[in-house]
Amino acid sequence: MHIIIKCKHCHAKFDRDELHPGKKCPFCSSTNIIELGERSELNATKESIIAIQN
Repeated sequence: MHIIIKCKHCHAKFDRDELHPGKKCPFCSSTNIIELGERSELNATKESIIAIQN
């Protein structure tokens, strides 16, 4: 299961597996992060938004 994390500080998106110990962003070391959800769910949402736009 791939949970996508977003850093609120540098806006990077990455897999929860890449999260540093201490729950820090691997790019800027900020602890200000949020879970966006599972990758497959996010892709489904993105696809439905694209379909609506078309």
